[in-house]
Formats: sequence, C-alpha cells, structure tokens
Amino acid sequence: MTVANDSGPPTVTLTNPVGAPTVTGTTLLAATASDDIGVVSVEFLVDGVLSGLPALRSPYEASWNTAGVSNGLHTVSAVARDAAGHQTTASAVVTVANDSAAPTLVLTNPVNGSTVSSTVTLSAAVTDDVGVTSVEFLVDGAAASGPITAQPYQWGWATRQLGGLHTITAIARDAAGHETSTSVQVTVVEDSLPTP
Repeated sequence: MTVANDSGPPTVTLTNPVGAPTVTGTTLLAATASDDIGVVSVEFLVDGVLSGLPALRSPYEASWNTAGVSNGLHTVSAVARDAAGHQTTASAVVTVANDSAAPTLVLTNPVNGSTVSSTVTLSAAVTDDVGVTSVEFLVDGAAASGPITAQPYQWGWATRQLGGLHTITAIARDAAGHETSTSVQVTVVEDSLPTP
C-alpha cells in the first residue's frame, strides 16, 4: 500500500505580469504552479477580487480587462490550491494606464478677437489623462506648424501679407487617437511701410 499525504502547499510563480509594468487594455494573467501531489486550481485576483474563472489545469491563464479599474496602482495575485486545502499566493503590483479621455486644450496665444501683426507666437496649454503625443497649429484650416511633440507647444506664425480676419486652430492628440481642437479668430494688420 502506498500512502500519499499532501503535506506541503503548492508553489506558484506569477509569470505575467512580472516586475512593476504598466498595462493597458486586455492583459494576459499567467502563472506556473506545482505541488507534491497535484495542483487543483489557480485563481487570479486583482486587488483581492477574482478575475475570471479559476484555471483548473496548465497553462494557468486568465484575461484581465484593465478598463474595469481606475488608472493607477493595482495588485495582481495568483493563488494556487491543492486538494488538501493548502494554498500559496504570488503577487505583483502593476500600473494601469488606460487612455480613456481626450486631451484638454486651451489656445493661450493669441486670444480670440485680438489684432496681431508681424510674427506671432501661437501657444497652447494641453493636458491628458495619460499623455499628449502632439499639438498642431492651423491657419484658416491649413497646417501651419506640423506636429509638435514636446512642450512648449508653440509656433511662430509670420503674418506678413496676410491682412484681414483669420482663424487659428490648435489640435491636440493622444496615443489612443483621441483628438481635441479649439479655435480663435484674429485680425492681422499688415506692417506699415516706413514713410520716405
């Protein structure tokens, strides 16, 4: 007769995510587990709440839709259990950074209704819940600056020979493809020629 008492808890290693990564969208949770008799299940938890169904056999995996939690730090755990009721937990802290909102954008210069001449610095203030990828300035719907990818979001606009009313537009974009735009109207007064 062979006696096989399950005397020790299982071992478990969280194989994804590892370290302290930043995750977005749907993320694979994965673990390896072993036991002196046998692993019954591996459960994946996010902040102590079960994520998906327990995995009953290897590969021990589950999908986690990170959109269900707030951006910021969260604890992901894998809990391995054996038939004797022993359990072992492995955990990792991850940063969730889902880009869920469009950037906020203010065209700070020039202000709506102002009169400008010569070279004008077009300026915008931009924030985003994750990060701004670019700001672009347009004059009357035509690209004036090309994408500006780092602060300060500014461009020098030469107004010479462009007298009259013009529309200045700033467009801010983030990595998720969200886009925000805002416009002002200004009047360009051409520089007067010096009197002979």
